[in-house]
Amino acid sequence: MSKRPIYRLVVMALALICLTVLVPMAATAQEAEPSDQTPAESPPAPPPAATTPTRGFINNIFFTGQFGGGPMASLGAGIAFLDNIVRPEVLFGYTVSEGFSGFSMNAKLNARILAIPINDWFGMYATIGTSFVFFSSDAQIVSAAFVAQELEFRNILDVPAMSLYFEQNFFFVETIEGSVLFQLAIGLRASLF
Repeated sequence: MSKRPIYRLVVMALALICLTVLVPMAATAQEAEPSDQTPAESPPAPPPAATTPTRGFINNIFFTGQFGGGPMASLGAGIAFLDNIVRPEVLFGYTVSEGFSGFSMNAKLNARILAIPINDWFGMYATIGTSFVFFSSDAQIVSAAFVAQELEFRNILDVPAMSLYFEQNFFFVETIEGSVLFQLAIGLRASLF
C-alpha cells in the first residue's frame, strides 16, 4: 500500500479538525465584539412574549437530495449546530460511472464562512467543507474538499427553510489526468425547524 493515500487522509483529517476548532472560535469572537452603544443608549429589552426560544445545542435537522458531486444521485440527512454554522451530514447514493460504480456512502462536514441575509425570507451563504465517500464497487474511500454557494428560502410551502446549493468538489484520487478530480453538484436541503 502506498503512502500517498494515507498522507491525503491525514491532511483531510487535520483540515477537518481545524474547521471544527476555528469556526466556533470565530463565532465566539463575533459575539464578544464590544457594542458602540453605551448602556444609557441601549434599546429597551423586548417583552418576554416576544423573545425567541432557544433550541439548545442542535439548531436544526435537515434532509438533503443531491445530484452529482461524486455519486450520481444521493439522499441523506444531517444536523446543524453553533447557529447553523457547522453541519455534519451523511448521504447514501448510487453511481454508474466507469471508475466508481454501485452504491456509496458519503460523510460530509459543512462550515458556513459567509452569510448575506437579504431579508426575512431569503439569504445567500458560502460554505466550505470536506467529505469522505465510500464506493461499494471497489471498497475504496475517496476524500474530497468542496466549496458551495447556497440560496436559502425561508417559510416556503410550510417548510422553515429550503436551500438550493451548488457545490464544487475536488476529489483526491489517482486518475490519468492527475491526482485531483473536479466534480460539480447541485442539491436541495430542507430544514425541519
